[in-house]
Amino acid sequence: MKAIAILSILILASSCQPNKHSGIILPSLEKQSLYPAFFNVEAHNGWCIWKPTPAEKDSSNFSTDGFCHTRLDTIMSYADSGTNKAVIIFGTYKFDKDGLTDCHACSPVVSIAVARWNDKGTWQVLKFIRNFGLHGSWGQQPRYSIANLGRNYFLVEDWGYTAQGQTESWKIFWHLTSFVESLKINGYDDSGWQANEKMVTSWNDSISDASANGTTKVLVRKKGIVYEERKGQYSVDSTRVYILNDSNVFRQVQK
Repeated sequence: MKAIAILSILILASSCQPNKHSGIILPSLEKQSLYPAFFNVEAHNGWCIWKPTPAEKDSSNFSTDGFCHTRLDTIMSYADSGTNKAVIIFGTYKFDKDGLTDCHACSPVVSIAVARWNDKGTWQVLKFIRNFGLHGSWGQQPRYSIANLGRNYFLVEDWGYTAQGQTESWKIFWHLTSFVESLKINGYDDSGWQANEKMVTSWNDSISDASANGTTKVLVRKKGIVYEERKGQYSVDSTRVYILNDSNVFRQVQK
């Protein structure tokens, strides 16, 4: 559990660079256009290898050769008010003398860009955050998707982490305009640790959109089983209500 807590802190401890790339025009979303625009280097065997600044060395996942090894991992398209947009996700991975590291607590450093298609047949960068933070486990990135809740769009990270037979899972919703963490829902399962199935705790959160009248509202349902020493094992099925505030963060409210 201590390892899980430490990893969770690392996820939230982003080291974001100023958005100096806003307005840049990209002729395409190919690596040959993306790497020079965002990292000032050419593609090399699918990677871009760049030198971090002294300030970036603590947050860039630089390898034992002193360089950052970054690759394009994911591009997702979505339509926002009739405008085609794309979320572009890069991962910076750590290499040592034996190659790519992939321990269970290893995470790539993520960099994210959002761009929109314009009438000139090119893409305009709306936002780019280099060194967004450590995300993922087993040396790999989370599963990504885009969610439309109310009139807002979110990048959703879906992943988990297991230690000593206990598994925690997360879905983290990042607002695609401000890139603040808007909401995190969870899951937990200790069946790999508990020898007695009557002492197992196993539950998950699920989310549904309940937005109406210009208010972005979601319902988060927790369902499963919980074990407590004095109560024993019992079922849980409860719903929490969250409303998106002016800071693009969901706050829990009464039903």
